[in-house]
Amino acid sequence: MRLKDGIVFNKIENEGVLFNQENGHFYSLNEIASRIIENMLSGKDVDGIVDVLSSEYDSERTAIFEDVKSYIKEIREMGLLLD
Repeated sequence: MRLKDGIVFNKIENEGVLFNQENGHFYSLNEIASRIIENMLSGKDVDGIVDVLSSEYDSERTAIFEDVKSYIKEIREMGLLLD
């Protein structure tokens, strides 16, 4: 998984933003969404992202897995990801 060309990620403190250079749209990201994008950009797959988030947050792995899958589906549907 990776962001489409023209989609730029920037982190500002614990939050982040995705910017679509084609249409000028900004997408604000909370702390968790930013961590998902950061880990995705470092080459991790869904299981790798879940492993990292499970070690960082006090939550059940199954809940984190579902949240990660849901968020990736959402940004894919928004046209921000390449498969």
